[in-house]
Amino acid sequence: MVCAICAHRFCAECAPEHPFMKEPVCPRCAPAAARAVVDYGRTNQPTDRRAWLALGILVAVSLSVFATLSMLPHTSPAPPADDRAAPLREAYAALEEVGLALEAFRVREGRYPNRLDELVGADLERIPTDPFSPDREPLRYGGPKPRGEGRVVYSLGPDRVDQGGAPRDPITGRGDLPLPVF
Repeated sequence: MVCAICAHRFCAECAPEHPFMKEPVCPRCAPAAARAVVDYGRTNQPTDRRAWLALGILVAVSLSVFATLSMLPHTSPAPPADDRAAPLREAYAALEEVGLALEAFRVREGRYPNRLDELVGADLERIPTDPFSPDREPLRYGGPKPRGEGRVVYSLGPDRVDQGGAPRDPITGRGDLPLPVF
C-alpha cells in the first residue's frame, strides 16, 4: 500500500485510514494525521459560546445603528424651487471670463484696455452680459481709481443698482459684484 500523506509503501495490515480522505496512512504519518484532526476541530470550528457572543454583538450593533438613525430628522427631498443662485453663478462666470481676457490683454499689450470693447476679437467673442442688468447689458468696467488702486470689472448684483463697483455688503445686500483688476 501507499501512504496518502507521504507516498511511502507500507504493510496493508497496519494501515489506519486517513481521517479526511478515507485512504490508508502509514504508521509514521498516523500520529500527525490524528493531531491534525484534533487541532482542526479546536481552532477552525467556532464553539457555541463564540457563535452566540458574535451573534449578540451583531444584534447590539444593529440595534444601536437603528436607534441612531431613527433619531435623525426625517427629511424629504426638497421641492423644486426657483434657483435664486443661478444669476450669481452666471455673473461670477462672466466676471471670471472677462478677468482672464483682461490679464491676457495686459500680458500681450503691457497695459489694461481703456474699454472692454478692446477685448473683443482677440480675447473675447463678445462682452458677457450682466445677468442682473434689466436690459441684459454687458458687464461694466471702471477706470483707474483715485489712489491708483487699479480698475474694476463688475456686475450690478442682486440689488440691480449701479454703485460704481462698490463691493456688496453681505448684511444689507446692497452693492455690486466687483472683480478688481490690478
